Amino acid sequence: MRLSLTLTPTVPKRTAAQAVLLVKNDALLSARALFRVRAVNALTREETVTLLRCTVPPKGTEELRFLVESRRCGQITAAVEKAGLLDICGIFAVPLKTENIAARTTILPDMFAPGIDLALASSMPEESDSYAPGCRGNDLTEIFQLREYAPGDDLRRIHWKMTAKTDRLIVREASLPLQRSLLVFWDKTAADKLAPDAADALAESVSSVCQSLSEQGYAYQLGWPEGGTARFAEAGSTEELLRNLPLLLRGGAEPLQETGALRGFGKILYFTASPDPVWRSLTAGAEPVLLLCG
Repeated sequence: MRLSLTLTPTVPKRTAAQAVLLVKNDALLSARALFRVRAVNALTREETVTLLRCTVPPKGTEELRFLVESRRCGQITAAVEKAGLLDICGIFAVPLKTENIAARTTILPDMFAPGIDLALASSMPEESDSYAPGCRGNDLTEIFQLREYAPGDDLRRIHWKMTAKTDRLIVREASLPLQRSLLVFWDKTAADKLAPDAADALAESVSSVCQSLSEQGYAYQLGWPEGGTARFAEAGSTEELLRNLPLLLRGGAEPLQETGALRGFGKILYFTASPDPVWRSLTAGAEPVLLLCG
């Protein structure tokens, strides 16, 4: 007997994700089976258990549909933790292998509209010796990348030499001076100690601020701890933010081991429920704003 599990990739909060457990019977006899599926929200640590049973015809398949839901946002992993073939009376069961029979869905956070008046350093010179790695900006003295012209691009950014060589309109994307770069960092090292409602509120705060920054056209990066180090992702647009939310909602993490893990940014919005004692050393060299969310 072969099993596979699928889940709707993302759903809004208070909406159930559709799950399908596909059961294939390769035998010449019909089979009765029982399954136990456990779903765990990595952010809030909430769990639900679903029991399923079916009879699969010889050389046939059966689709078992059920719902996976959570009142709070987060990344949910559903896995078949136990399965067995039942005898004709349905009393005894022969265990089936269930390794790696799992799927994930992301319950998206609700967004609110925070009022943000963010002042990035404006006293710094336009020509800077240091630039934010992998981050677009507005300083044309340093080119971030070259690409083909798209409708709406500023004509002043056309690279005329490359345009003449390629016979296509090529534009320059500017780099971001390091002093003006912005990081939104979610310190998740205390996430495992939070109550589910507190973890949910923190996720919605981070996501809502990021969405507001994207809508206002700020170039910024997302950051979070993972495996003892800091992980970064560009999220200067709403599309990039939505693409990175499943990574952001994966739950707690180990404390950062690097003292200067967050160096290289001008301003850091540092979200946490309980600040790491070394958060000031982590943000050394930047202008940090500590945002405590409970």
